[in-house]
Amino acid sequence: MNAYLAELTDDNDELTEFNAQFLMLRGGAIFPYAFFVLLLTYVFTKFEDTTSIAFDIVLLMVGAFRIGFPNREAKQIPESSPFEAVFQLHRTLIMIYREYNGLFYFMICLIPFANGVTSIGNIAVTFITLFLQGTNAEIALNAVLLSLFAVFGSRIQPIICRKLGHLKEVSLNMILWMLILCFIAFFVTKPEHMKRFFVMSALFGVVWGWSLPSMRTIYIILMPKGREAEIMGIYMFVTAGFLWAPPLLFTILNEAGVAMNVSMGIFAIPFVLALLAVQKIKEEDLTKNDEINASKESPSSNDDPDTVEEGKRVEDVKNEVGVTNETI
Repeated sequence: MNAYLAELTDDNDELTEFNAQFLMLRGGAIFPYAFFVLLLTYVFTKFEDTTSIAFDIVLLMVGAFRIGFPNREAKQIPESSPFEAVFQLHRTLIMIYREYNGLFYFMICLIPFANGVTSIGNIAVTFITLFLQGTNAEIALNAVLLSLFAVFGSRIQPIICRKLGHLKEVSLNMILWMLILCFIAFFVTKPEHMKRFFVMSALFGVVWGWSLPSMRTIYIILMPKGREAEIMGIYMFVTAGFLWAPPLLFTILNEAGVAMNVSMGIFAIPFVLALLAVQKIKEEDLTKNDEINASKESPSSNDDPDTVEEGKRVEDVKNEVGVTNETI
């Protein structure tokens, strides 16, 4: 799917809009799903684990829906050495480091940025449950706020991008993440501050929905064309391969006796690291692919206008004196 998005268009503005619309639709689809799960939860109130039962029913419905799709013939993958994929990945990373420096630094940026953004939902649930002592209804409200305002964040991302440009826009997003997390550290310090955290959840949703199309669009703009599937595979790794790290760090801090609100503030550090990595990317890195495409379309040295014109003059002279290849 990510590779397909990269091939939709070569226009950066259209690409930004497509990514935003896709994430808006995906975020909007969460609401009927969440509503249905909550409805089933109330229906099966007599059972102990009502949420698991509701979730199992939804999975069965999804499986039944899948039966209606025709089976597609699997693509034939050429045989290769088991280590060929590793060697190819190594060659690709070397190529990115040497020829696409902006993409290399953005990959470094995505490790703390994307994994921190994706993990914040689970960490927020833990924070509400254990620190703020929230009820199931309050946890559900937090999820609704996060999802609802994420749709709004995805909608405003193209607008902000047109105003500021891609690099300034994603930098602003990281700064807002840091400010929200620091606000929680200083002003959400006891269960009575639940309403403050709900406001932060709404802001979390905005910057979360804004960040996802932003990071994906910049990555696609920076990456070399013609190798979308391979390069987007690396994108999936750097954005999801370290999802275990933020919850693990949160658990370690909690076991060490650090207050959870302070731990939330500490989570601003990955966004600081990501912001520093973004500063290594230059504006010309965003236009590198356009320049490469333009150079491919420009006339080659063999088609130089002066060379062609000189050849025509020689042929004209030969014709005037009656010289042909046969007479020579």
